[in-house]
Amino acid sequence: MKKSEPLVTIVTPSFNSASTIERAIDSICKQTYQYVEHIVIDGGSTDGTQSILEKRGDSIAHWVSEPDNGIAHAFNKGIARACGELIGIVNADDWLESDAVEAVLGCYLANDQPDVVYGDLHFPELNRVQKGDPNFSRLIRYYMPTLNHPTCFVAKHAYSKYGVFDDRLRIAMDFELLRRFYLKGATFKYLNRTISNMTLGGASNKQLLQRYQEMLSITGYHPITAVKSFRNLLGIFYRDVFRFRKCRSSAIRPRT
Repeated sequence: MKKSEPLVTIVTPSFNSASTIERAIDSICKQTYQYVEHIVIDGGSTDGTQSILEKRGDSIAHWVSEPDNGIAHAFNKGIARACGELIGIVNADDWLESDAVEAVLGCYLANDQPDVVYGDLHFPELNRVQKGDPNFSRLIRYYMPTLNHPTCFVAKHAYSKYGVFDDRLRIAMDFELLRRFYLKGATFKYLNRTISNMTLGGASNKQLLQRYQEMLSITGYHPITAVKSFRNLLGIFYRDVFRFRKCRSSAIRPRT
């Protein structure tokens, strides 16, 4: 590896993800950028995920399967193991665009190496792209703007400087981390393109009320948080339940 071509680490947390994890692995193996390290932190799956990881071992720099204390704990285990200058997180039921790492790294190197690079997020079931918000600073003190955590690539030195995920949180750990980064002076750069694909039904969508409660606790129960988070709660419910059902009932074939 040339000095001018930094290593990028992708961390994948998983638990009983046998039906989807190979798609995530393939999306990382097929990146147009060559120097990518993939780390999988499995929470002790019992559905065949471990067998898949053993089979795909040549494609993975490191993997472990053992009980953990939740998603944030799995994130932190992967970050601690990472050797890359940039670290991205791809959940086991999501996947990257094929040139995502190359695009993110190019943005990172061309913009004085910001602490966080983030972009747009595609929801395949809805055939909809959620744009990142380049002006999120007016919201993040009280509410999670469209920073689209699945698209975020964080410089390793930023985790060392500002800290890792708070593993006391079960759902809103991404909001707490990005809010803390911003309040402590981290630099952010928006990349105007689709980075990652996210399927519906993840932990944050299934446990919306808990996420709402955690966001309120993070911001000190500020009224702006209460109003905006509740509105977002209703929006996600509509998106994940009504729109997805309409999509399926109309026999619309989602883009893959």
